[in-house]
Amino acid sequence: MRDAPDSPYLADFRTRPAFERRAASIHVHTDGDKGPSASDVSEACLRALYCLLGHANGAQLGYVMQSSFDNLDLIQGWSKIGHCCWYAQKAAEWAQYQYRYVVPTWLVDRLSSQENTLDVPPLLESLVSMITSVFSSSTPLINLSSSDILSNLLSLLLRRISMFPEDCALPILVESISSLGRHVYYSDQIQDLTVSGPFSLYILLNA
Repeated sequence: MRDAPDSPYLADFRTRPAFERRAASIHVHTDGDKGPSASDVSEACLRALYCLLGHANGAQLGYVMQSSFDNLDLIQGWSKIGHCCWYAQKAAEWAQYQYRYVVPTWLVDRLSSQENTLDVPPLLESLVSMITSVFSSSTPLINLSSSDILSNLLSLLLRRISMFPEDCALPILVESISSLGRHVYYSDQIQDLTVSGPFSLYILLNA
């Protein structure tokens, strides 16, 4: 979507008088009998999402993430892990550079709010995979509170260990925690992670 040219229909609307200008519709230039194809609909939706993320500030990006969670809940889309990871990566990539940290922060917050269960529900598995995919991607991130992220993930890891030491979710949680160190988010990050990681683990174990 980033490299694709603008919609060829936008020029038609720009030449009209101001009172006739409306948002370009995928139906306007499509035969009513055949209707728009799945490709037309997908392109229109992705272009709208790309523009929305590219202009959203931190607070607005949070609303986008919450809306995404609500829709995934509605369509039971958490079982499609590959799709969820793709969405998380694109949300971070298409967001403005200084606000990209909102995406993994909201993912971790949603993950931390889940109730403890002995099984590994699709929601938990998808959220952990989405977090890992964002941290493992080549998309640069800044302004991320890595110590808070680490503390939240360690807390979840220890909660699940206390319930079931052979929990199937433990390997993917460990992988998610390790992926946090694949980017440099600020100058003193390595020192903070070195100090805060063991300290957070000590506090959690003695809580």
